[in-house]
Amino acid sequence: MYNNSIANLERILVSLRSYTDATRVRQDVETLLRQIPSLGPQSGIFTHNNGSTSTMLSLSGTIPIYYGGNQYNIPVEIWLPEAYPFAAPTCFVRPTADMMIRPGHPHVDQNGLIHLPYSTNWDSDHSLVELIGYQCSVFGATPPVFRRPANQQPVPAPTYAQPQPQPTYAQQQTYQGGGYAQPQQPPTYAQQPASQYPGSSAYADPSQNYQPYTPPVVDPSVKLKADATEKIQHELQKLYKRIRDEIDLQFETQRDISHGQQRILQGKQSLEQLKAELTAATAQIEATDAQVTAWIESQETQDEVNVDDVLVPSDVLAQQQLDAYAERNAIEDALYFMDRALSNGEIELQEVRKLARKQFMCVALMQKVHDVQHTVASSQR
Repeated sequence: MYNNSIANLERILVSLRSYTDATRVRQDVETLLRQIPSLGPQSGIFTHNNGSTSTMLSLSGTIPIYYGGNQYNIPVEIWLPEAYPFAAPTCFVRPTADMMIRPGHPHVDQNGLIHLPYSTNWDSDHSLVELIGYQCSVFGATPPVFRRPANQQPVPAPTYAQPQPQPTYAQQQTYQGGGYAQPQQPPTYAQQPASQYPGSSAYADPSQNYQPYTPPVVDPSVKLKADATEKIQHELQKLYKRIRDEIDLQFETQRDISHGQQRILQGKQSLEQLKAELTAATAQIEATDAQVTAWIESQETQDEVNVDDVLVPSDVLAQQQLDAYAERNAIEDALYFMDRALSNGEIELQEVRKLARKQFMCVALMQKVHDVQHTVASSQR
């Protein structure tokens, strides 16, 4: 049965292609079918309160509950919206012809729509398995259906033609290969095979015996226990979510610390490398400083060097250029002092002209020597 249900689920998801997160839908439905094989996937047309319709995946069958020390099957129908898991499933109790919905049930209205805080406070972290687990727990405390009296005629199923205060559906179609076959009557769930639910044994056929669903007197403590259980479970869910958030925050902090440690190690390695480079550069500078100091000390013991002995022309032209340059500068100095003497009337202007003419000849000689040097250098290239 499970393999057939999975194959049917795959065909339905391929044909619909309307689910936002088809992978999550497939995973949650497969997990639920593995736990409760009495449920089967179908596709059908779901009519919303505003009159719009959607072709969606549904799960129809029975879920096991414990009541009065016995285990019974409750026929249900679960519709998965296209935005699942970001939107909550819509669940119904679908009584058979010989069953009735208990009037005034705290979690099931007369149309069969199931109201649970787990669905009202739905979160994307919630799952179908947890949702069905809540339903089994609540219905075990207060069964939603009981056996119809023998002299009472079945109440016609609501047509849902008028808008209801909760989501309804117009018709359901069973997926068979490439088309849809519309059933003519609600499923009877008369031949559901036995299944194992966690912590339970094989459950009985719901269409055979429903006496346990009609206790003569409803014990108020049962409802109080159910409400207390539901409230505790809701608080536990909030606690688990808060703990998960804190754990995620701690993991994120741990990742930041790990990344910071890596950055610190990298910075330490860079500083150690820089320290080694600076140590080598310091050693080199100290060695060079020692060499310079030794050279200075050795030079201090030597005699002073004559500049004329150091500056030796390389050839005749260079010697001639040097002599002309020195003579020109000497005449320049002489002209400076002669200008002052001329102003004081101590010498004649004719002497100044002679010296200026001589300086001009030096400059002309320097230019001529420079031209010859340039010509010689060009010819040697």
